[in-house]
Amino acid sequence: MKSSIQPANLANLADVLTPNPPILDVASARRTPARWGDRLVAGDPGGFSARAAARALLSLVGSGAVLLALGEPMGAALLASVLAMVTSVTVVDARPAAQAVTLALAFAAALASVCLASLVSGSIWAAGATLCAIVFVAVLARRFGPRGTAAGMLGFMGYFFALFIGAHPAQIPHLTLAIGTGGTVAFAVRFGLIRERPASVQARVLAAFAARMRLLLEDLAAELEMEGFPTRRLRRIRRETGRINELALALEDSGTDPDRAAEAATAVRLWVLQLMRAEVALDLLSDAVHRIAGREWSVEARRELSAALALLAQWVALGGARVDAEARQWLARARGHAAAANRQGHPLDPADPALLVRRAAVWSRVARAIELLLAARPWEEVPAAAVAHQSLTPLSFRSGGGGTAGLVGRWPNLRLAVQSTVAVALAIVAGRAISPARWYWAVIAAFTVYARAATVAETLSRAWQRMLGTAVGVVIAVAVAGLLRRHALPAAILALAAAAVAYGLLRVSYAAMILFMTIALALFYELLGRPVPGLMELRLAESAAGVVIGAVVASIVLPMHTAERLRRLVAVVLRESAAVIAAATRPGLAPATDASFLDAVRRVDRALAEVRNALRPLWAPQVPVETARFSTPGRAAAALAYTTRRFVVDLTPGAVDPERLQRLGARLTRQCQAAADALDANQTPCIDSMADEVAALATTAPDREDGRAVVELLKDLDATLQQLVEAVGPITAGRKRPDPHAPNEAAPPPQRTA
Repeated sequence: MKSSIQPANLANLADVLTPNPPILDVASARRTPARWGDRLVAGDPGGFSARAAARALLSLVGSGAVLLALGEPMGAALLASVLAMVTSVTVVDARPAAQAVTLALAFAAALASVCLASLVSGSIWAAGATLCAIVFVAVLARRFGPRGTAAGMLGFMGYFFALFIGAHPAQIPHLTLAIGTGGTVAFAVRFGLIRERPASVQARVLAAFAARMRLLLEDLAAELEMEGFPTRRLRRIRRETGRINELALALEDSGTDPDRAAEAATAVRLWVLQLMRAEVALDLLSDAVHRIAGREWSVEARRELSAALALLAQWVALGGARVDAEARQWLARARGHAAAANRQGHPLDPADPALLVRRAAVWSRVARAIELLLAARPWEEVPAAAVAHQSLTPLSFRSGGGGTAGLVGRWPNLRLAVQSTVAVALAIVAGRAISPARWYWAVIAAFTVYARAATVAETLSRAWQRMLGTAVGVVIAVAVAGLLRRHALPAAILALAAAAVAYGLLRVSYAAMILFMTIALALFYELLGRPVPGLMELRLAESAAGVVIGAVVASIVLPMHTAERLRRLVAVVLRESAAVIAAATRPGLAPATDASFLDAVRRVDRALAEVRNALRPLWAPQVPVETARFSTPGRAAAALAYTTRRFVVDLTPGAVDPERLQRLGARLTRQCQAAADALDANQTPCIDSMADEVAALATTAPDREDGRAVVELLKDLDATLQQLVEAVGPITAGRKRPDPHAPNEAAPPPQRTA
């Protein structure tokens, strides 16, 4: 794909490039207020978490204040406040009209469950059996999407807290008034005080995209100032590029409208292509830093690239003629280093031909990345045609866990409903055995470990995070409650603030959310004059019982193992990659104008997003020990998706023989499909390396840069596919899939490349 930027005349730029551009102080740049501002913007794309925290606080205070002013009992005010607060995170529809419908249905479900709880509260067994039925229905309702999830959650919470306050039939009129008041306050807060403005949300997500780009470029620059490049830092960089990809997908999904006019659709398609080019540029720079950060590179070479990356971060943030001119100087400089290394005459390098070849490849990547970034600035503005169709929600960012992708059966939520019902039933028994008055802590712990969890490993991760948040929260809560004893106003303010922060952190860190909720609960008990240390110890014991029961039930009752789900999700990545490679290597493709081809490329990214969603609860820092059996195939699938995207963006039509390229593309396509078929059959894939065929293509490729780039891209695709096949072995049954290219007994075995 040709860029509009033409190579500069290096000879004419000699006076510009000497002396070198100044080396920026990356360490100081990392401490600037602007960087912290970028962290805040990037950490909450769209401002969803901040709005959820504000809505939770206003709904809690508003509902309680109105009902207490009306003379309603404390229990009714507490029930209404909790239900209004929960809606701040459960109602996640894209459009305000849809949010209003979901909010009404959720409060209707809450009212029905509260009335039911009032009728059965006199019998322990009837109340427990009905609670189990409510749990079953609430979890099964997730199959109807976000609206079913919200209605199910409020139905469960309404029933649960009605039992908690000891509701009885005579209180039904008061409870009905309370729920109506809570719903009214929640409506007023969501659609009056803190409204959802689609255009503003989209602009904030775009700002988060730019902020994450700047942070990544600064982090890459800082990496070059350090010795070596450990695996943990490489993984952190990969996580950052993955988050950028998630934002790009969310932006593209929000601007997609199949009924849009042709002219507007073209404008959106070009914007999507520019976003993709920016992602590829960051992938190239990350790969270059990984290669250059080794000890074989001189300090001067690393600092030189570090300065270029720091300047690019400034260019992303500021733009402008001066920074743009400096960035173009760095483009020429990178091209000059690549050309000099190819001529084995780089001034900063020893005369090692193999080393010079590697450095030429690095500087070529850097030059191509700068070229892609300078071609356009899609993070500055969303096309007007895309704004009109905005549909961003908190679920657009795949915050990790849950979902039904990769699960078998027509009713994947039925299994979760059975599991959670059995776990809640056992938690009722265990909770009452520990404390007849506080058994509900065990129940809520057992129920919530199944929220946003679809496999055994995800449930174990949720259980671990809940116990960690509870344990640390209990320690802090006891200390804070002791310090604020007999200081009612500060305790009340801090309790409300902790509750708001907890809801704001729900999609960021489940453990942190539980920690702050525990602090809020302790301060609430302190205001009521209850013995906080004893209650917090009891909460810890009840929570431990609940999470252990939830984890055990998930492991033995209709378990869905992560290996099964991961195999299917990786197979989807392979199939989508195969489709893109086949299309990209066919003659006559025009990627910039072919809408179906761009959609195919993004289907690869969406398939990878499902892999990330399934594995994120199993990666650090969510769990103390990362399981390489699951994380390695996930990272290998990510590498294949990155390489496929780069292959599409960097492939220049006519750079190599079209017929040979098509044959190699067809071979790669068959390899990907064969690997996917093997994974679906729970077999270990067995495919041949294409190193020899790619090497043969290199001998016929024209002696020009784009031809060499295509050969390198094919090598990378073959290598990443081989790595993925090797990585998925531990998540299969171990049966080797028959090699379709295996020779017969009379033929000598071919050479294989690991």
